Amino acid sequence: MALDYSQSPFQPPAQFVKALARSLASLNSYPDPSYRLLKERLAKKHGVLPSNISLGNGADELIDLITLAFGNQILIPTPTFGQYELAAKRHNRAYRRINCLLEEKFSLANIKEPSNAASLIWLCNPNNPLGMVIQKKEILDFAANSKALIVVDEAYADFANESVASFTKKQSNLIVLRTFSKGFGLAGLRIGYMIADAGIIAKIEAARQPFNLNSMAAAAVPIALRYENMFAKMREMIENNRDAFIVRLKKIGYRVLPSSTNFVTIKLSNPMEAKNLFSFLEKAGIRVLSPWNEEFSGMPRNMLRISIGTKRQMDSVFKALAKFKKI
Repeated sequence: MALDYSQSPFQPPAQFVKALARSLASLNSYPDPSYRLLKERLAKKHGVLPSNISLGNGADELIDLITLAFGNQILIPTPTFGQYELAAKRHNRAYRRINCLLEEKFSLANIKEPSNAASLIWLCNPNNPLGMVIQKKEILDFAANSKALIVVDEAYADFANESVASFTKKQSNLIVLRTFSKGFGLAGLRIGYMIADAGIIAKIEAARQPFNLNSMAAAAVPIALRYENMFAKMREMIENNRDAFIVRLKKIGYRVLPSSTNFVTIKLSNPMEAKNLFSFLEKAGIRVLSPWNEEFSGMPRNMLRISIGTKRQMDSVFKALAKFKKI
C-alpha cells in the first residue's frame, strides 16, 4: 500500500479523462512552445497577468531553474521539502538550513539572523512534511522585510485554501510555486507552474527548455480547470478521510500534528520508536515516509508522514497502528 508520496488515491474524473483522450489524436504535433493559452487560463485563476506565469515539467523543474537563476546564497528554513537542498547540491550552490520548528509550531520568527544575507529563501506552505500552514500575514511581512527572493511552494495549497499568489503583483520579491500533482491528483502528467514578477518570469522563460510540457500535459491544464469543481469534490473526500483518521489516531494515544494537506504526520516518543514503527508498517505492506528519506530536509527523527488514501486503506493503516501500540 503506497502511502508515501502523497498521491491521490482516486482516479481523475471520468469527464476529464474523456476530454483529455481527444488530445491523443494530435500527438504527432508539438505543443505551442509559448503555452499562451495555459498562461492565460492560469493567470485568470490567480488574478495576475500571463506574463506573470511560467510552466514547468512538474514543480521540480522550476525549483532547479530558480536555483540556477537566483540561488547564489540559499536559506532553507526547516523542516521542509528536500528538493530545495538537493537542487542546491546538484548545482553546487551555497546553502544553509535554519530550524524554524519550536514546540510543534513552524514560525519564521525563529529566523533570528537578517534574511538579507541570502539571495533566495525557500518556504513550503502548507509545510511538507509537517502539514501545518504559515499564516499569510506572516509570509507577507517576512517578504516585505527581506531583500532576498522568497519562494513560497504552495504544492498543497488547494487543501488549505490559503495562497499568496495574488500578492506577487505588489511584492516583487515573492515567487509562488503551484502544481497539479496534489490538489488535482494529476502527478503522472508532471504539471507545475510559478507566479512572479514579469522580470523574474522573463529570466526563467529564457532558461527553460522549449516544449518542457508535453502535449498531453499542456492539453490537461485547461480541461482540469474546466472540471475544477469535480476535483474539489475529490479533495473533500480526501480531507474527510484525513480528519476521521486523525480523530481515531488521537483516541488510541498517537500524537498527530494538525494538517491542511493530504497527509498526516505523527510524532513518536523518540527516533527509535519511529524506526520501529516504520519497519512494522513496511512488513505489513504499508509504505510511509520517514525522516531519513531525502524527500525531506530537517524533519525531526521521531516523526513519520502518512499519505491519506481511501477509507478502506486508512482503516487498514489504523488497524496496523493500533496493533503496534499493543506490542
